[in-house]
Amino acid sequence: MNRLATLAVGTPSGSVELDEIDELDDLPALASPEGFSRDGRTVEGFRALIVDRDPDSRADHYQLCRALGLQPVGAADSGGAALQLAQRVNPDLLLVDIDLPDMSGLEVLQRLSEEAIAAVVLTARTDCALRAYEAGALDYVTKPVSGLRLLQALSRAKVWLAGTSRRSQSRRTRAPCVPPGAMTPASQSQLLVGERHHRLYVLDPAHIDYAEANGNYVVFHAATGDYVSRDTLKQLETTLEGAGFLRIEHSLLINVGAIDYAVPVGRGRYVFTLSCGTSLRSSRTYRARILQRLPLSRCRGRDIE
Repeated sequence: MNRLATLAVGTPSGSVELDEIDELDDLPALASPEGFSRDGRTVEGFRALIVDRDPDSRADHYQLCRALGLQPVGAADSGGAALQLAQRVNPDLLLVDIDLPDMSGLEVLQRLSEEAIAAVVLTARTDCALRAYEAGALDYVTKPVSGLRLLQALSRAKVWLAGTSRRSQSRRTRAPCVPPGAMTPASQSQLLVGERHHRLYVLDPAHIDYAEANGNYVVFHAATGDYVSRDTLKQLETTLEGAGFLRIEHSLLINVGAIDYAVPVGRGRYVFTLSCGTSLRSSRTYRARILQRLPLSRCRGRDIE
């Protein structure tokens, strides 16, 4: 039996103490355990706030969070309740659905945009990824949510939170920009523009880990978050070739300088693990151009045919 001990349950009208809740299905709309130290958190101890109007989804996400080593600090069934609870429990991670009874989950992201909270959208909808990234989401995961897919999202959250802790205490989120005085004509020609929180940022390609096509737009993945570009991946491939980027799959451009290691997985394919922890699989179609740039076939344990 799954048990939750000593929960403080908050509602718009106040809070009450519960000694225990026996079943995950009985998880209330708002709940937050006390006494977990944010300063002493580990990667496995991310404080997660779950926002979903469906009680079964809240219970499923709660169970998945616990299985992955997260520390669920609350569950809300509406946007207003989530905003109230976020101020009380100070979460590291927000797992939010788009369809909420009082406001959109995207509006929740926008209202929390100045907070140091890593936001991941978990939704059954497939038509809102662009708007989610523009609102500040680090990742967009469609339901049903698998543990492996959520782990990929947590990898991005880990890097983003680490970058947040290293930034100044002003809590101003800065894009990975080149200082104006350091720009040369050559470097200026390679600068990119990405959109986040309805703001446009000038981005230094050297600080972008990889670019991923998503429909008619491209998402730049960096330590400071994800940024949306209106360029096509084909255009960016030409622009970024001189900046050390390599196309490894139809929808992926990776920064060669961000590669930690590569593992051959057969049939001319590789799995590239980046320094941020994200793993990306190449396509056999791009094997020749990969080997032209990276001498992987000359290494021990070379490509498995």
